[in-house]
Amino acid sequence: FQLPPAMPGLLVLLAILASAAAFDANFCASSGFASGLECSSCAELEKFNLSELKADCLKCCTGELEALATANAKRYPKAVLEMCTCKLQAFPQMAPYIEGDKKNRFRNLEFRHIWGALPSLQMLNADGSIAENLNVEKWDTDAVEEFLVERLVQ
Repeated sequence: FQLPPAMPGLLVLLAILASAAAFDANFCASSGFASGLECSSCAELEKFNLSELKADCLKCCTGELEALATANAKRYPKAVLEMCTCKLQAFPQMAPYIEGDKKNRFRNLEFRHIWGALPSLQMLNADGSIAENLNVEKWDTDAVEEFLVERLVQ
């Protein structure tokens, strides 16, 4: 059996597109953008003097139809906020989840002090395995709360 002349080129193109999609998902996660991010949220960045993130946000967000599909986004039974408390001065937006009022609101959110670690949020499956690991350095307190309300089982 021999492939038609155009078929190998098509297969290469499909492989390139698949790897680009994986790269985009990795880029978005490492930049702190959650899966299911609505594009309307990107406009909010300007309110917090984060306009420089808007272009990347727009690359990682979903449109209105995709937003409807992600309305039933996967919810997790437990989350872990990991960071070094020595970094609280640099990331004061995380303090309410460690020692403030938000700590008691999310009873299934655990804090783990890891020496020298920057803030990250791990969403855990029922068996305790890590399903998502998100860089939350650039998230404000409200963004973390909105994400946890949406994705953490209460």
